[in-house]
Amino acid sequence: MNLLSFFDNTAQVYVIEADDFIKPDCLDLGDYISILSDEEKERFHRYKNEKAQFTFLTARYFLRLLLNNRLLREKNWIATEPQSFALQPLQSLRDSFPTSWGSISTTRNDDFSSLIIETSPSGKPYLKDYPSLFFNLSHTDNLILIAIANSPVGVDVEKNERNADKEAIIKHFFSEREQQSFFSQPEEERQLAFVKGWTRKEAILKTTGEGLSSMKNYEVSFEPKTDIPIINSISVNNFKIKDFTPKDGYAACLSLLQL
Repeated sequence: MNLLSFFDNTAQVYVIEADDFIKPDCLDLGDYISILSDEEKERFHRYKNEKAQFTFLTARYFLRLLLNNRLLREKNWIATEPQSFALQPLQSLRDSFPTSWGSISTTRNDDFSSLIIETSPSGKPYLKDYPSLFFNLSHTDNLILIAIANSPVGVDVEKNERNADKEAIIKHFFSEREQQSFFSQPEEERQLAFVKGWTRKEAILKTTGEGLSSMKNYEVSFEPKTDIPIINSISVNNFKIKDFTPKDGYAACLSLLQL
């Protein structure tokens, strides 16, 4: 697991690889499935392959673990410096967390009953009883990102070699200005350009919780390397956007809305 800090330590992203935490041969998955909400259980069972199920379950477990730890700490928390440590099976993680993170229990008997995670109509998760603690998560393959912040936050991760009909998606979902940004990229760079633009758009929409119906309210650049990832928005000055590479072969974007 890696811990990354952004925007003067006002947002943190935890980078987790599911294969290193949950393995079918060492855990009773029923205990972990029991912590899921009814809606999450339905989503868990909709996954058709075991690997995707394990990644989904790992993401939801560690989301609760990290949120619970955050709530147990002082209200005026100070983000730790970015750190990393050796990945280990879930049962032996307790001694691996840096002491600055506070006391984190990783047993299967963790009590997350106070963490009521609900979902907005557009799919944005939130804590019913702690509305001032903001979080978001994203996963692809076995890679999981969990973002926690003091203001609305969104995160998205995609594999650089994601298979998709890029041109059709761009023409159908993106504005004319965004299409110009994408098609102005050299042919050999369009795969990465597509992934960069998509993660930027997803991160922003996940921050606002508005869903796909608001895609054209926030126009993003498809330039792979740019200091201006958002090119037009109804509130462009309120966003902080950061591209980053959580792991070789993957692109990610973090979006923070300043209140």
